[in-house]
Amino acid sequence: MLPAKLFAGLALAFSICAGFAKLFSPPSMDIGVRGEYFSFGPFLVPLFCAVTCANFAVLYYAAARIFQARWNRTLSTLHFSLSVCFGVSGTLFYLMSTRVENHPNGEAGLLWLFALLLVGILSFVASYVVFGINLILVSVQVVRARFATR
Repeated sequence: MLPAKLFAGLALAFSICAGFAKLFSPPSMDIGVRGEYFSFGPFLVPLFCAVTCANFAVLYYAAARIFQARWNRTLSTLHFSLSVCFGVSGTLFYLMSTRVENHPNGEAGLLWLFALLLVGILSFVASYVVFGINLILVSVQVVRARFATR
């Protein structure tokens, strides 16, 4: 039950951050790829994190209540920590990217941007790998409980 509460709280925190970003929005970041331009607003990163965390809160809660499965506490805490790392690094990446391009010595800032982007992507992928391992362990536990001979 703890992971569901942690992710619900994190979804609430990211929702508040997305609201503040919408109110006090710096200019959007435009990215051009093969002649098409995408515009990312500052509230999209925390909003994506809020929706993702809400989904994980529902998944952790549903598995605990519906299937009476016990999640691995260490893997759940690691998943939560990696999700926080992704959210913070993604938000900082966006905020720094709007500042670096306007700074005269932007080369050092680009190195920090690359480091933030790398940490964000690695923590995002690692959080899903950890959740997948935890989900496999819970699935094995549920299948064993359902089909165990008594």
